Amino acid sequence: GGIVTPSAGTLVAPSLPSCRLPANLLPRPVSAFSIMSHNYPYKVDYNDHFETPLRAYEDILPLLDLVSRSRKGRGVNKAKKKNKKRKRSSPDSTTLRTQHILYDPYYCAGKAKELLQSIGFRNVVNEKRDFYADVRNDAVPEHDTFITNPPYSQDHKERCIEYAVQNLRRRGRPFFLLMPNYVALKEYYRDGTALPGGGEADDCVYIVPPSPYEYDHPEGTGHEVPPFASLWFCGVGRDAVESCRRAYNDSDNGSGPRIACSVRELQALGAVKSGNRKNPKQRRKMKKMLAAATGAVDTGTMPGDVGQKPSRRPATSSTTDGGISCADQKPQKKKKRKSKHRDASGIRVKKRF
Repeated sequence: GGIVTPSAGTLVAPSLPSCRLPANLLPRPVSAFSIMSHNYPYKVDYNDHFETPLRAYEDILPLLDLVSRSRKGRGVNKAKKKNKKRKRSSPDSTTLRTQHILYDPYYCAGKAKELLQSIGFRNVVNEKRDFYADVRNDAVPEHDTFITNPPYSQDHKERCIEYAVQNLRRRGRPFFLLMPNYVALKEYYRDGTALPGGGEADDCVYIVPPSPYEYDHPEGTGHEVPPFASLWFCGVGRDAVESCRRAYNDSDNGSGPRIACSVRELQALGAVKSGNRKNPKQRRKMKKMLAAATGAVDTGTMPGDVGQKPSRRPATSSTTDGGISCADQKPQKKKKRKSKHRDASGIRVKKRF
């Protein structure tokens, strides 16, 4: 590795020509926030760490103010009940927000508390705690309203819905859950929110955003546009449903969030599918039945399909001028498209989930 000088007999490092490493070999800059460097008292999934945008909270402000008013005097804030003889005044929304206690059990990077405080809710409980352990040990922090964007992996959505519904119907605490729109059609949601008699929940409403929310990962990774549409699933109590509808219908200018009070209304708004997609076996059977009824040859696609890709399998019977079969020719490589997830040097800047 070194050069021995005759006089001193010592090792001397050889002089190397100055060089610069290619851009793709340079180390990536480390983000200021790293999921793996944080000590969470529970197991976490990298893909679950996406923060709720401020616009999502602003879309449900009319409902948050409505439930803040309805919770006044019967919430966990006992200071409200001290002097019963004092004349009751009608506080404004700013005062109600400062008194209302919001609880988000999923910490992520702690940005939820910061955003909710920016719109007037000073009492926000969002700590790095094991939510499920708190539920088991009856150690859930005191709060007026349960509001969260739960993790979407494993069974977090199901467990969150179960707690939120029980919290509403047993303790009278409203909930606001930001989840993908497909949850509204899932069996676990229908069963988890169903009334004791088996009917559809009549104490929940849905807020449909005017455009998809964009979620930020603390490490700056993820899709530019989310691969799903989101909805607010809001448990407000049966008596408040009509007031919620009026709160949005009265201020509807055609460009803001919309409200639905049932899954059927969600389907009418086009916020969820009108029916479940059939499985592949059922779809193949339908194609064959339709082909038999029309006398058409079953090509594996429904009549009217456009944009069908031609087969890439070369014909074995045709030959070139040199007598070489087309089947023996190597297919030309498809030119790669420039990825939006890499920079000009080829370094990945966005993780694709």
